[in-house]
Amino acid sequence: MLDSNRLSYIAYKDPRAESVKDFKEGSSGSLLLGTDKETGRKYLVKHTYAHNAANEFVCCTLANIIEVAAPRAYLLSPNKAFSSKYAVAIEFLDGLKKVNKESLTRQMKEDICRAYAFQSAFAQSDRISFCEWNDRVVTFDFSETFTMDGMEFLLKILDKKSVSAEEYLGRYLYGFKKRTAKEFDFANVIEREFGISPDFTYDVMNIMKKCLSEIKDPDIDEICSELDLMYPPEISLYYEFAIQAVRDCRK
Repeated sequence: MLDSNRLSYIAYKDPRAESVKDFKEGSSGSLLLGTDKETGRKYLVKHTYAHNAANEFVCCTLANIIEVAAPRAYLLSPNKAFSSKYAVAIEFLDGLKKVNKESLTRQMKEDICRAYAFQSAFAQSDRISFCEWNDRVVTFDFSETFTMDGMEFLLKILDKKSVSAEEYLGRYLYGFKKRTAKEFDFANVIEREFGISPDFTYDVMNIMKKCLSEIKDPDIDEICSELDLMYPPEISLYYEFAIQAVRDCRK
């Protein structure tokens, strides 16, 4: 967990405010731009909703483990600048730009296919986001993965030590397993949007299935140990079972 006092904070202006009429803020609520006081590194900080921090941290960490181009993310200790006690610092990638499908390299094509496969595997319910950055295509915005948009409710009943909490967690996990078990099926979409041949996409999908099937228990344990610093143990257990489900259904 990153010490939140290491960063200074200013309000982050979402670029969509300049192009989308009447846009105020996205589904993650108000955002902050954090700057490390010593190194100058910048981070996009999501701090409003409990599920955002967990989903961003888990997905960004797993993406980097299995070599999907994505920013790194760190859970943040509580801070009065945050709207809740659940906050995450996501590596700020300066210079992101829209993907130019007319100048895609082989690596970029692979990045796009990997982004679709990875986001689909973790039950992304929002649109899949990616941009060009440093001659790669990076994917980001994992806030609406893991079917955990109801975490605020779960945390309340866990705080009350209600026996119904386990039942609700089981329902969420069941829904997640149903979604992640679906076969990747986006070759036609990628061909239509980016002109990437289905054969190329299927080859990358098969590589991604292998990568997902080889996620290691020590990596899962490390991720969940970090979650334990912020959330009740039942929440980190949910993510442990969910990641295992992604892995095991692709073996």
